[in-house]
Amino acid sequence: LYTQAAGLMKDQAGPAAQRQVLEALAAEQTRKADFAALSGTLAAIGTLDPQDLDVQYRLAQARTLSGQGAAALPGVYALLAQAPARVDAALLLADIYVAQGLPDRAVRELDAAAARVTNGSDRSALLLRKANVLAQGGDTRAAVFAAQDATRADSRNAAAFARVGELRALR
Repeated sequence: LYTQAAGLMKDQAGPAAQRQVLEALAAEQTRKADFAALSGTLAAIGTLDPQDLDVQYRLAQARTLSGQGAAALPGVYALLAQAPARVDAALLLADIYVAQGLPDRAVRELDAAAARVTNGSDRSALLLRKANVLAQGGDTRAAVFAAQDATRADSRNAAAFARVGELRALR
């Protein structure tokens, strides 16, 4: 029904009403895990409001989840150019590179993002993801150091302390 409503009101309703229907359609597509269709819907929302960074992120995320990680890369880089301290975009970028079999590139992107953020908990989250990527690649020594850096960045990050222990046990 939301798809029909979006089609019917495309030329007849204002941008606010169109966005409301498209957001409802996007919510249903998310619930159904129809990420290919969700990508199209979010692209339409992005056309209505090209300055909405959250829509840009959601579009890149939907493309990634639909198996189009390479197609999502330009959107993620554009988002990071507008909002360099967005942790969620940096983590998504790392996930895309890991999925493409490029863990070294993912680590470099996480390092660059960690240098851009000012919040300790955000830096800790990035360093913890770096530790996980390094551990998946078999470099447990560097992973331990990255996890320790995550604990120093945010001393309340229990997951980072747990990961340090797990990585030390692996070594």
